[in-house]
Amino acid sequence: MHTHTHPHTHTRTHTQGVSREDFIAGVARDIQSKIPEGFDLPLLKKEIGIPSPTQVVLLQELERWNNVLTVGPGLVWQLLLAQLFLW
Repeated sequence: MHTHTHPHTHTRTHTQGVSREDFIAGVARDIQSKIPEGFDLPLLKKEIGIPSPTQVVLLQELERWNNVLTVGPGLVWQLLLAQLFLW
């Protein structure tokens, strides 16, 4: 019985002949291409002027959304690279 104590670093191929590295990179590129652009908050704030309480909350949510969009693509690559080494 052979026990693996080190992460797999060799390349396996799928039935179509695509390496797992290429497959994972393709999935990551596909996900990143679907991530939308962030909102232009300074422009929105300028257009709104003095915001109502509801607009304040909406602007806060847009700021959070922009933060997710900023962090998200890096996390996609990190998760896929982690999967690559655990596969």
